[in-house]
Amino acid sequence: VRKRATALREALHAIVLALASGDEPAGDALDLFNQELVLANGHGEYVAVGSRLEWRWRVGPNLDRMLWPVCQSAAELLGSDQLGKVKGCAAPACQVFFLDGSKNGSRRFCSASTCGTAVRVQRFRDRHRADP
Repeated sequence: VRKRATALREALHAIVLALASGDEPAGDALDLFNQELVLANGHGEYVAVGSRLEWRWRVGPNLDRMLWPVCQSAAELLGSDQLGKVKGCAAPACQVFFLDGSKNGSRRFCSASTCGTAVRVQRFRDRHRADP
């Protein structure tokens, strides 16, 4: 399951990176994602809750259970108009993608307190090193 989780993470990263760059995702990444999505959806069902239907995961001792909501959430995001709000962190050493929920779409870092602070500290040091 750990190997599958790692492979899924890498496939989703490749898919999002390609889509964010305006490219078509690689077939092998899409194939792996689709396989995991089919497996995940096979463990869920719609049940009646009052006057509506609700998606639920079946109960059972499945070690790969943690992958199911990841696949479902990724499928919802990748097929939505929210995909345009997915951005890559502006920190040079970071490869994280995040969903920019800011009003004007100007968020630059995955985390202002980690990557944002590191970049601001580096800029400060660079400015003061350049001062005579």
